[in-house]
Amino acid sequence: MSTHGKEQLFTSERIEKIKRNIQEDYYDVTLRVLGYEGPINPPYTQIRITFRIPAGDFKNKNKVISYEAKNITSEEFKKLSEFTN
Repeated sequence: MSTHGKEQLFTSERIEKIKRNIQEDYYDVTLRVLGYEGPINPPYTQIRITFRIPAGDFKNKNKVISYEAKNITSEEFKKLSEFTN
């Protein structure tokens, strides 16, 4: 997150999708987190990151292939974090 947007604290992390490419031997893993400032104060941000993870080397060759961040309201934050903790 620090290389693709501003650094924020985050909560309510969840894996949204795992896609496997058998021919090229990698996984694309999409994560969603909710970012916030201070002690869970606005502004709130929904962040979706997709990593490409080669099947043979999980530690050293991961790369971000997609990064999306959008501002959300306090109500959206509450609803999106409802079942993730």
